[in-house]
Amino acid sequence: PPAAAAKQTAKRQRPLSPAGAWLHSKLARNLLAQRILLGVTLVMASMVLADGVLTPSISVLSAVSGLQVKAGLTQDAVIGITCAILVVLFAVQYRGTQDIGVLFAPIVLLWFLSNVMVAIYNIAVFEGGAIFRAVSPHYIGTWFQRHGREGWERLAGIFLCLTGCEAMFADMGHFSRSAVKISFGAVAYPSLIITYLGQASWLLHNPDGYSAVFYNCVPERVFWPVFVVSVAASVVASQALISGSFSIVSQSIALGCFPRLQIKHTSEKVGGQIYITEVNYLLLVLCLAVVAGFQSGTAIGNAYGIAVNMVMLSTVFLVGIVMLVAWHLSVFWTLLFVVPYVIIEGTFLSANLLNIPHGGWFSLSLAAGLSSFCLLWIWGSAQKAAAVHKDHFRLSDVLTYQPSRSTVSAAQGPAPTLATQSWQLYRRSTMSPVPRNPGMALVYSESPFQVPAVYRRIVQSWGLHILVVFVTVRQVPIPCVSDAQRLLLAPLEFRGFFRCVARYGYMDVIDQGEAFAQSILDKISEIIPNIASSQDSITTITPPTTATSGDPTSATSSIKDAAVATDKDPTEHTDQIAAETAAAAAAGSDRPILPPGGTVVVTLTSEPGSNP
Repeated sequence: PPAAAAKQTAKRQRPLSPAGAWLHSKLARNLLAQRILLGVTLVMASMVLADGVLTPSISVLSAVSGLQVKAGLTQDAVIGITCAILVVLFAVQYRGTQDIGVLFAPIVLLWFLSNVMVAIYNIAVFEGGAIFRAVSPHYIGTWFQRHGREGWERLAGIFLCLTGCEAMFADMGHFSRSAVKISFGAVAYPSLIITYLGQASWLLHNPDGYSAVFYNCVPERVFWPVFVVSVAASVVASQALISGSFSIVSQSIALGCFPRLQIKHTSEKVGGQIYITEVNYLLLVLCLAVVAGFQSGTAIGNAYGIAVNMVMLSTVFLVGIVMLVAWHLSVFWTLLFVVPYVIIEGTFLSANLLNIPHGGWFSLSLAAGLSSFCLLWIWGSAQKAAAVHKDHFRLSDVLTYQPSRSTVSAAQGPAPTLATQSWQLYRRSTMSPVPRNPGMALVYSESPFQVPAVYRRIVQSWGLHILVVFVTVRQVPIPCVSDAQRLLLAPLEFRGFFRCVARYGYMDVIDQGEAFAQSILDKISEIIPNIASSQDSITTITPPTTATSGDPTSATSSIKDAAVATDKDPTEHTDQIAAETAAAAAAGSDRPILPPGGTVVVTLTSEPGSNP
């Protein structure tokens, strides 16, 4: 919105505070500081993925455990039902949430309403309005005075009341910020406070029922309706973290911190609704392993608490950096935000660390494994990029124009001009002429500026096609790109060479068959009018596998790259083509640049070291 954009602009225009300027310089110039920040961020992002495994496991298992309370099922039966629900939940992820998302809000509202009604009943029956005194913060001090070290250790269990807040970032992919704030402040928070007060009222009179207090405090008559709503709500809660995991992996791919995976956008209207097959089934396998391995909500809760707590605490530090460096706020306002949260969440974390031997090791191990994998990928990608960049070259490094020998050997007459002189393409290394073969070659390159290394071997060993197009594929953050806006094409300094950026929206199907090649020919014909662009002249094309995965974050820069990815002014190039065509006509040649009905479309891969 314009108001939000203006607010962000005003933030950026504020001068940096001395602390912000110092931190900015350190992060910009100090490689060690950059690596530390990257490492911390990757570890915490891995913790979010661990959270994505634990939340569905503990949510569904806790909801299904109500069958033990009412129906007396064994623990093995509860585990089996939980695993079955998880399999169904992950199996339908590929359909997205647009079809069933309309049910999420009613289910959650019904769940909050049922909790509040049960709580009001328990408050009225057991404690009355006196229980509302528990909302007073002074009972925090009373708690520690009364329980001492034991009270501190119990903070790990109390912290589970806060879990779920760390997943609110996933909601931003589906809803606006104001919608999230209103629903949390006006619905979720007051409902949870009343729910806990109702459970406290029941526990004060039934202290032995603490192990399954949620279901034990539900009146007999409404048990089954509450059970059904609870299971449905656990599925919705699981969906939030599953969607969050997809979002985290998608952003990691965009930043080059994770291997490229196919990202399926399940909604044309909401860009945040995505699906990644590999991540989905990895989460399913890990969830089943967690449920079958831990077999109780208490054990999973130990691992769950550490993951959530570390995510929350690290978020506070990272937001503090953003406040200083990006929002240009002063140290006072930054510390006013950071210090209270660090004290509160740090205290909870100190208690949660005691649960490492009792299940917390799982979160730490999973986060360590995932972050190590990401760091290894970043290192390998950097090595590959350096090698590819070293091998890339510009056309002018291997090709040059020279007057043809027939023109140079002319004994009489005035000096030839561009319109009367015949020019020949030569290899720089041997100064031998390069034969030009009829047809068009599509050479796929990840860089819109350079030429892939494999093409050097083509230039040095073989003849070149009359038309050579270096194609770079990019994905832009919109659902669809119209055919008229898909291709950005610019001529290069050598006749018949072009640079092309093909843009696709996240809902577009990347089909680079005959129609794609024909569209490139149509674009080129706007520059060189006498190119034959008949559909019949195109034979085959094989889409590349190395350039179809786009990077949404680099889409804007790639579009800009395409606009300037030319070594000469396009007008000058067009004039040269026209002059050469006139020279060919004056010499009695009526052969078009591409013979009608005889175009050959060739696809070359851009992978280093591949066989052309």
